[in-house]
This record gives sequence, C-alpha cells and structure tokens, in this order.
Amino acid sequence: MKYLESFKKYFLPNYKRAIFKAKLLNDKDTLLELQNSIWSNWNLTKNEKIKLLKELGIWKI
Repeated sequence: MKYLESFKKYFLPNYKRAIFKAKLLNDKDTLLELQNSIWSNWNLTKNEKIKLLKELGIWKI
C-alpha cells in the first residue's frame, strides 16, 4: 500500500472532521494550521499535497 493511500485511509477522516468544525466556528487560524500540517509532511510530493488540500477544501485560504 502506498503512503498516500494509507494517509488518506487513516488521516483524511480526522482532517475532514477538524476542517468541518473550524469552518463552522469560522476559525481561520485552525484552517491555516491544518493546511501547514499537510505542507510540512515530507512523505508526500508537492502534487499529492495539492490534491489533498483541494480535496479537503483548504487549498486557498
């Protein structure tokens, strides 16, 4: 299993829940922290990070 697939299986639901909560509370700082968390993952390529951010809806904040 590739890293991206395992990342999506394990972390994506947690990220989605946290993003949903942050958007409900209009908490831009939390959204930026979540975005930075994905950007700082050194196991993902730049294109994979961009795809994940777009999928999560936090590509452009």
